[in-house]
Amino acid sequence: MPATPPAPLAEPVRQSLRHLARDTWRFYLRTVTAEENHLPPDNLQTTPQTMVAHRTSPTNLGLYLLSLASARDFGWIGTAEAATRLEATLDTMDRMER
Repeated sequence: MPATPPAPLAEPVRQSLRHLARDTWRFYLRTVTAEENHLPPDNLQTTPQTMVAHRTSPTNLGLYLLSLASARDFGWIGTAEAATRLEATLDTMDRMER
């Protein structure tokens, strides 16, 4: 028996999820930089002062890559920027010790 497709989300829920996704992408735009070797930080502390953890994890890498693909799908970045960011991160990951 085929699975029943899920009911569409209510518009307020869709908007809330879209805003959350956009905020997540903005975090990565600010923190995944050449200075950080194109890797997402482990965490961001905001109090008592703003500090970025200069380390990462497989989970953080995976979430960043999914966010990158989503940013492209939502149209927040173009294909060229997505490819450049993806290549930079994968190049760094390729050089990392396993």
